[in-house]
Amino acid sequence: AQINNASAAVTDCLPDLQTDKDRLQSRADVIAAAAIQGAICQSKVESLRDSSEGACKTAHDFQKKEFAAHDCHLGDSMRPAVLWDNIRCVEEFADDLSVARDLTQLCNSSTHKYQDKQQHCEDMQARNHQAVCKLENDTSDACSAYASCYAKAVQRYTDLKASVQAVEGGRKAHAVAVQKIKCFLRTVLLVDAEVLAKSGTGEEHIAACDALTGRDVHELYTISYPGLPDATKCPWTRWSEFTGLHCDDDPAPTPAPTPA
Repeated sequence: AQINNASAAVTDCLPDLQTDKDRLQSRADVIAAAAIQGAICQSKVESLRDSSEGACKTAHDFQKKEFAAHDCHLGDSMRPAVLWDNIRCVEEFADDLSVARDLTQLCNSSTHKYQDKQQHCEDMQARNHQAVCKLENDTSDACSAYASCYAKAVQRYTDLKASVQAVEGGRKAHAVAVQKIKCFLRTVLLVDAEVLAKSGTGEEHIAACDALTGRDVHELYTISYPGLPDATKCPWTRWSEFTGLHCDDDPAPTPAPTPA
């Protein structure tokens, strides 16, 4: 019973391992879902970055081209015609200035929208990175706890088995000795001389008794030792294949806007 109990104790480590696995698997599911959301967020950031760059390039190109076309220099002339020409030049410039303001405002708002989304995604990625690190640490602890539990249970079983085998060997040797003694009593000491003379010499009977191997009594005292289950391989020491993330990977920075 002790041997069977010690063998069963080896498997007692598994329920805790399964509980840890279920708990950690649930957290890994959350991390994987967050990683997908992070990828979607990053895609939106890249789209907003492209919009920002496009809007700012348009504003830049407009100002560079249109403002250069206006050469509103009044000079020293005070003739009315010259003054009117200068007014018309400034009026045209004012129209372009209004467009330039609108384009620059679009550049400004799209850049802020991009930067806000960029910060949001980086915060999300940082939180998920922390979750991955904690998951890996907790997973390592769970695997270590199971390995320690398994090793201790196996050692207890091994020590008990060695102790029981020593007793088993002694009992077998004792049983064989008893069998030989019974044989000696039955075939030599408890028979009269006439019967003994008819059935052979005393030395022959003694030799026959001494030659007994006790195979039959061996089986009576043979103990069946249950085998031990192999250690369950910890299948989630790294969740990288499932989440695509590593604790030792630094969160990738989101590209900064580069408007022209």
